[in-house]
Amino acid sequence: MILQNWWYTTLLGTDGVLQPPLRGHVQTDVAVVGAGMAGLSAAMRLMASGRRVTVLERNVCGGSSTGKSAGFLTPDSELELSQLMRRFGTEGARELWAVPVRGIELITGYVRRHDMQCDLVKQDSLFVGNSGSGRRDVQQEFEARRSLGFPQTLYPRGRVAAVLGTMNYTGGVRYPGTYGINALLYAQGIKRVLLANGVRVHESTEVRHIEGHTLHTHLGSVTADQIIVCADKLKPSFTPYARNVFHAQTFLSISEPLEERAVRRLFPEEPMRAGTRISCTPTGG
Repeated sequence: MILQNWWYTTLLGTDGVLQPPLRGHVQTDVAVVGAGMAGLSAAMRLMASGRRVTVLERNVCGGSSTGKSAGFLTPDSELELSQLMRRFGTEGARELWAVPVRGIELITGYVRRHDMQCDLVKQDSLFVGNSGSGRRDVQQEFEARRSLGFPQTLYPRGRVAAVLGTMNYTGGVRYPGTYGINALLYAQGIKRVLLANGVRVHESTEVRHIEGHTLHTHLGSVTADQIIVCADKLKPSFTPYARNVFHAQTFLSISEPLEERAVRRLFPEEPMRAGTRISCTPTGG
C-alpha cells in the first residue's frame, strides 16, 4: 500500500507557478483567508464585481481540505433527502438541496468557461440499500425525490446487480447532476484565472491573527475594508468563531490505474458514483 495524496501527484508536470508569500504591507478592498473551494469561489465573485481582492493561503491553493477531499460534486449530505424533509419540511428540504446544486453549477460552469483541465467527469449517483431496511430507505428516498419533482430512476435488486456487478444490494435510486473532479487541479485553475484578472494571490502565507481590519501574517500584513475567513480547522487563538465550527473529516483510498477489464467488473454498464464509497477517475483509479 502506498500512503500518499494522489491529488498532489497530479500537479507534477503542470504549468502552474506557485505564488510567493506576502511580504510587507498591502491595502485592499477585500481580503480572503483560505484558498480552498469556499475562498476561491468568494474571490471569483468579488473579482467580477470589480473589487480589489487579496487571497491569502498558508499552503497552496486547494492544498488543505479541498485538495484532500474525495472529489465528489454532489448535493448529498450526511442527511438523506427524505431525512431533510422530515426535519425541515418539504420546502425547507428543497431550499437546502438547492444551495449545493447551485454550487455545483458554479464550479462546472467555471471549468467549462475557462477550459480547466481538472478531470471533471459527469457521473450519475446511485443511492443503494444493502438490507431489508436499506431497501425501505431506497423507497423513501425515491418517494422524497418524486414529491419534489427531482429526476430519478428506481432500480430493483437485479438492475443494481447489472450496474455494480454484485447481488449484495437490495435496490437503488439513480439520479443525475453529480460529478467527479480533481479538486486540487480545479483550485489551481481558479488561481490562474484570478491572477489573470488582477487578483493578488499569496501562497505559503499563514495568517497568524486578526487585529481590527488588519491581518497579520508571518512575513507581512494586509489591511482590508472587509475580511472573509474561509479557512478550515480554525484555532481559538485565531478567532472566537472557531468554537462554533465543527471540523468534519472523510477518508478515501484510491487504487492504482486499473485495466479496462477490472473497471468493467466494477461498473459493468458505466462508471458512476455508488453511494459515497465507489467512484472511477478518468485514469481508471
